[in-house]
Amino acid sequence: MHTYRNNNGTTSYYNVKEGTMRTVSNKATENKLAEYRAEKKERIETTQKVLDVVDNIGDGLSIAGTVAAPFTEGVSLTITAVAEGISLLAKAGQHEIKLSIEGATTENKVDLGVDIALELLPGFAEGAVGKSNLDEVSKKNYTGRDKTKGNGC
Repeated sequence: MHTYRNNNGTTSYYNVKEGTMRTVSNKATENKLAEYRAEKKERIETTQKVLDVVDNIGDGLSIAGTVAAPFTEGVSLTITAVAEGISLLAKAGQHEIKLSIEGATTENKVDLGVDIALELLPGFAEGAVGKSNLDEVSKKNYTGRDKTKGNGC
């Protein structure tokens, strides 16, 4: 097959098997590409909005679970962990879209690094506090007696 671009904006091609010359307008192809690009942009914008909402829901549930922890004897912390996971997945999706559109710019890499640090560091800090025995120290009063065993009477 041989292809020729004409000065009038059409493309002609010769099909050797059929022995025919065909001429097509590029306008139809350009229109289809423009429609595709518009639909793709709309899908990306919709996905970004959905991920923003999911991220905010995850953050809200996380805060609610943390605030409710003293009243639920810590049971609501399960909700906090699940909500953090939801928020983390939404942030990952947001970064995936941003990187696919803008590329791996320095700003995008820094944003991704900051989000990863903010999501993961609290878990490491919690583990370090748990291993440090600070929780047990906080249960004792200034005289060194264990608050959980009564007043000693």
